[in-house]
Amino acid sequence: MVWKLDDFAVINAYDRQRFRDLKGTEDEKIQQSNQTIMMEYNFTLYLNSIFPALIPKVYLFKDPYPFEDKRFRYVKDFCTMVKNDEGLFDKLIKVSDILLDKGWVYLDIKPENISEQNGQLSIMDTDYKSLYKVPEDMIPDFRKWVYMIVLIYSYNNLTIIDPKTLIEFIKKKGIHTKMLRELRPKFSIEPWKEISKEIIEYGNNLFRDAKKEDYIQLNYIMDPYTFFEAYGATHNKTCYERLAELMELAYPTKAEAPAETDEAKEQKVKPKMEIPKAVPPPTSSKPAPIMAGAQPKPASSKIREAKPPPKPQAKKVIPNPIAEAKTLPNDETVSYKQEDDVVPTVDTLFSRMSSRFGLTQKNKPGDKRTTQKGLRRRRKERMVS
Repeated sequence: MVWKLDDFAVINAYDRQRFRDLKGTEDEKIQQSNQTIMMEYNFTLYLNSIFPALIPKVYLFKDPYPFEDKRFRYVKDFCTMVKNDEGLFDKLIKVSDILLDKGWVYLDIKPENISEQNGQLSIMDTDYKSLYKVPEDMIPDFRKWVYMIVLIYSYNNLTIIDPKTLIEFIKKKGIHTKMLRELRPKFSIEPWKEISKEIIEYGNNLFRDAKKEDYIQLNYIMDPYTFFEAYGATHNKTCYERLAELMELAYPTKAEAPAETDEAKEQKVKPKMEIPKAVPPPTSSKPAPIMAGAQPKPASSKIREAKPPPKPQAKKVIPNPIAEAKTLPNDETVSYKQEDDVVPTVDTLFSRMSSRFGLTQKNKPGDKRTTQKGLRRRRKERMVS
């Protein structure tokens, strides 16, 4: 579902997208989602500097902000949905390998999140909880996870793909159910606490080295098994059972299957395991800058979307946008003007909105009483006029 604005796509334009899994009043959900989306904007801008051909550029709206519903929005270069054809599996693997070769892991890899721009593959969804960089020694295990996620998703949802394509890939990479039996214990609840802690620290050190720690801060990441289980369980069967079916197609006899390692034999697990339950960290007391926006009419999606795994709410911080590469001028036509060396901060973003809500620098957005008072005053002014 995309709100298209000329040659750009407005990101998280709809409440059903931005409020998913959030609780509280509408104002509280707006504030929480604004903080999350600001972080996503900063993270996408950072990723684009590393993968310029894979990550579309993102831009902010110029002041005065053209919407009036307090919702922070940004735009991204518009991309077309990836074609749902027989080559789709290879495209998903190609995107995964491009990232993995540089140490980045993308767990939510599926057609809905992949697009094409100027004949090149690109990633539409840049959620920092499912797209992150891991230490070099972890790359082999995460590569196996990503391959299994793409395989099980394709087997369950992409009927246009010839099973022979999946079987050929399985044999080429030596994938088998033993791989899951080896990985699952390593990534169960207790081990994952330490693994995720190490990855988060590693990622934040990267942002610190790049002098982006004021804009991007990891607090929570999702584990690979959550995605494998969410996309693998279907047709009243568990993800283990569906993977076993696929392996039987690839290896009809035991003689053809790769030999099981001693480690796999010792770490065999039952089909049903306890799935890690994410507990959202407490939200920050610091306020987010209040933005504004109008609700566009939703557009329909052409590709059937599989039910995604739940995305737990991360600890809220107030990141500042890193740069404002293109902006919207204040006129009736939507056009973009290049502006260099513009680095707005939370304070400058607040000052842009302060005149709209009758707020002072002393009482920033987040003071509910002051904010609501400003909103009521504006409503009365509109009624009088």
